[in-house]
Amino acid sequence: ISEAEIYDDDGETTRYRAEEHSCIAIKLTSSHKGQVMKIARRQGRANPSWISYLFCFIASRLDIQRVVYNRTELDYSATKEELLKRKMGFHIDEERELLYIKIPYEREGGVVRF
Repeated sequence: ISEAEIYDDDGETTRYRAEEHSCIAIKLTSSHKGQVMKIARRQGRANPSWISYLFCFIASRLDIQRVVYNRTELDYSATKEELLKRKMGFHIDEERELLYIKIPYEREGGVVRF
C-alpha cells in the first residue's frame, strides 16, 4: 500500500555527510487478515532523537479489535492523552476516523499487525 522512510540527524551540522544520521524504512501492506506495517532495522550510525513512534492512520477502519506489535497484543487506550502517557498501545478516535498506534523505538525494527 505505502512505503516511507524516516530520516533523522542533528539538524544543525553537516555531520550527516559522515553517516551521522539514521534512516528507518517503513512499509505498510494489506493482507486478507488486515494491515501489516514492517519497520526495518535502523540504518546509519546515529541514534534517533525519539524513543517511540506514534503512527496516525487517517480515515482508518474503525472495526479494529486487535493491534499486535512483535507478537505482543497492545492495550487499547480510551483517549489519545492516555495513550501518550503509555509506552505502547492504540487508540481509535471514531469521530475523526483516526487510528493511533504507539510503539517503542527498537533498533532492530518490528512488525505491527492490525
